[in-house]
Amino acid sequence: MIKVDLVAPNLSGKGGTETVLTDVLSSDAILSEFDFSLVLLDNPKSKNWLKSISRKILVNIRTKNNRFFWLLSYLIKTRADIVVVLGPRLAFFSRMIKIAFRKKYKIVTWIHFSLLHQNIMNSSYVKFADYHLAISSQMVDQFEKLGVDRSKIFVIYNPVKKPKKIRDYKRSMKNELYITYIGRVMLDGQKNLRLLISSIKKLSKNYSGKIIIDLWGDGEVTKLKNYIKLMGFDKKVKFNWHGWVENPWNEIEVIDMLVLTSTFEGFGMVLTEAISRGIPVVATDYPVGARDIIVPGVNGELCEYSEDSIVVAILKISRKKADGEQIKATMKKFSFDSFENKFIYSLKEVANN
Repeated sequence: MIKVDLVAPNLSGKGGTETVLTDVLSSDAILSEFDFSLVLLDNPKSKNWLKSISRKILVNIRTKNNRFFWLLSYLIKTRADIVVVLGPRLAFFSRMIKIAFRKKYKIVTWIHFSLLHQNIMNSSYVKFADYHLAISSQMVDQFEKLGVDRSKIFVIYNPVKKPKKIRDYKRSMKNELYITYIGRVMLDGQKNLRLLISSIKKLSKNYSGKIIIDLWGDGEVTKLKNYIKLMGFDKKVKFNWHGWVENPWNEIEVIDMLVLTSTFEGFGMVLTEAISRGIPVVATDYPVGARDIIVPGVNGELCEYSEDSIVVAILKISRKKADGEQIKATMKKFSFDSFENKFIYSLKEVANN
């Protein structure tokens, strides 16, 4: 059986990357082909997700010692055939260890953020990997801009598991509009909630009914509340603060659409979660993933980074009765079966080349 190390940095335990890792490390089809070890360079704040992975998986978590020396020691000893890294710098580090200690493993990147348009990592290090798993079609172009040969890239997308039980979410009454946001609360930066709030302000001038904004997530809550106060909303706009919960989809009662105004994402799992439940979405054309996920006029609307564009998209969806089954059907290409096949094929190709 092919031995694979999955090496991941900076996981909080609450994000979309953890969701995908859980899906992979609990898949019977995938685990029948590969022997995985999960290597976490940082101790996650929440470890609940680790309870959902297969007991077959050996989990290594750095709790003490210097990050560099801990990983150095691990990679020197590993017997893995493939080392899959979830950060560009790890590709460089793994390559240096491979050369210095004459290791035979293949290095594969599996990056869950846009390689460009962000300042949280130096993406140029991806060139030190042998192969790459891309979670969106746009990432292929990004890899090529960084000097990676297209033949070394496998587009596998991210999996969308069909919910075991889909609740019957209520739609709003006439002259009401329920807009939902799920994710980390950040006024600026990646999540760019400043644009969402300013767009809601403009929307309130173009929509005569009540507007209810449900926000699920933690982070810069006080900062965002201060900005909302500064914007001076009238009484017809109401903000509901729910904080972070394990599964907001089990808590949501009324929803007309989900809105995401991110400046970048790795894919945008929250969009697929909504769509797989028959809920339309509005999202900025962030790199990378939105173009793969959204079919304009069918499961949602893709927007420019402007209040006008977002307002038009929200109003367009509000005036159209959502066809839940048609919306769900757009997620077929992201089905878990399709993902499993692509994932298995890609790693087998890496191992055999």
